[in-house]
Amino acid sequence: MQALKTYFASLRGNHTISRLDMPRIWHSLKAHFRQIKRNGLRMYYYIYGIVTTGTEWHFIIYTPDGIYSTSVNAIPFNKRKAEFYQCFQKIHPTPGLDVIITPDPPVAKTPEHFTVSGTLKHDITADKTVLNIEFLDTSKFLSAIPLYNKNFTESVKAGTKFSIDVDNVPTPNELPLFYSIIVGIGENLDKDGKLQDFFGCSDANFST
Repeated sequence: MQALKTYFASLRGNHTISRLDMPRIWHSLKAHFRQIKRNGLRMYYYIYGIVTTGTEWHFIIYTPDGIYSTSVNAIPFNKRKAEFYQCFQKIHPTPGLDVIITPDPPVAKTPEHFTVSGTLKHDITADKTVLNIEFLDTSKFLSAIPLYNKNFTESVKAGTKFSIDVDNVPTPNELPLFYSIIVGIGENLDKDGKLQDFFGCSDANFST
């Protein structure tokens, strides 16, 4: 539990796992509680949530008296099959994508097949719009291998369902202990091959 008192790890960030400074947040909450008490109010605040280490689930609760685990024993967690969800994008949310991968789960040094489909709010333009795939090492917040990019060969109007298949997507020589696969569609790549303008995005988290 000591690690939980230091950081609350969110698995669904804007393409990365974000870490919150719990001591600072808790200090602010305590100051708020003291202000409430001075004003003669009787209110009780708490925060609850679920934390995962990638191999275990912990149900936790934050109260004015401290931080507690509500589960006596950690619940085992072993991610085997890919479950892709819409990427969390607070400022400019984009539609999620339907993603099927083979093999599932990925195997190190074994090319992966991706089938990506969905409906976007932007036009897909041949030779301009890009399918972008990233294996993100979530313990280092770095790409495990160079990003994979493939241009669409056919244009699709916004609001029309699309589907694209890609073969031989490289996988890392050694899969990280904790990693995510982020699948995006958009335009304008930076020097590192990352999309700057997303039209759609989904990601899945894995542990080896």
